[in-house]
Amino acid sequence: MEDTKNKINAEISYPYVYAVEQDLSTTFRQKANAKFKHRSTEWIVEYNILHLEYIVAHGLPSCYAGFYSFLFDFYLDFSWYDNSILEMEMVLADVRFPAIVDAIKRLFDFDLHAQLTQTVQSRRKGS
Repeated sequence: MEDTKNKINAEISYPYVYAVEQDLSTTFRQKANAKFKHRSTEWIVEYNILHLEYIVAHGLPSCYAGFYSFLFDFYLDFSWYDNSILEMEMVLADVRFPAIVDAIKRLFDFDLHAQLTQTVQSRRKGS
């Protein structure tokens, strides 16, 4: 019964959550655009860092079951081609990332540094 209730609540809230996410995404884009050429490697890194900082400050939208489910959308924000490895490495090297990692561990019991490092290593093997 509780599972059905959660599913119904998720379906009802999804359009609202999606609209909020789109507004936030626009805000992140505008902030990244102020610093870097749109969709450049640096821009993508900045966009992802801003998004992670927002989640640390405000939590995940209700459409996500947990931080792991958020990763399905997070990885889509990187380039779909060769630059994605470089972008992920730049996120890992960003001076703001350690504080983000610590907060995500504390808030969601999830090691984003280990996850992203493993993804980079896997992508390198597949390259």
